[in-house]
Amino acid sequence: PQVQNPVLILQKLVTVPESDRWSSRGARLLLADFLQSRLDGSPHEVLVEGAKLATGIGLDLSRLAPRQAALTVRVPLDGGQPPEKVVEAVEAYLRDLGRAGIPAETIDRLRTRRLERRVLALAEPQRVADEVIDWLSGNDRFEDLALWPDRFRAVSAEQVAAYAVALAEPSRRVVGVLTPREP
Repeated sequence: PQVQNPVLILQKLVTVPESDRWSSRGARLLLADFLQSRLDGSPHEVLVEGAKLATGIGLDLSRLAPRQAALTVRVPLDGGQPPEKVVEAVEAYLRDLGRAGIPAETIDRLRTRRLERRVLALAEPQRVADEVIDWLSGNDRFEDLALWPDRFRAVSAEQVAAYAVALAEPSRRVVGVLTPREP
């Protein structure tokens, strides 16, 4: 699709804690769910609704390799803010999140939502197939898929906080602005 309005894209490559693969995956998923939410303290609530930085924000947190993750942030530059100020605000938000963490109640809420979505998804054959394919593409054993909900429930607020601290650390980053093509 063509770019209609300028969009800032920031990508950070970060080293993340990985005590074990299950905990790391669970912490990453919970943190990603929070970053994509509109809950109190989320990027949307703080940067869009609070600071009026832009009309929206999109974040993606993905595992690249053991102990390596990528955070991608997309912010439409339709609020009149210069790109430098947007990057500064996003980095400040990540530092604050690393210091404050996410309340345990919020993590419990996110965990419950994810597990409920999984139960609903298992009622649809195509979504079951998608989950199995996604699971196997992560080099996980099929037999372990049934164990995932219990292991996910065991992920602690401290493990999620450690992942958030990793995002706050200075790291390699790339910043770009996509602009509409000139006619």
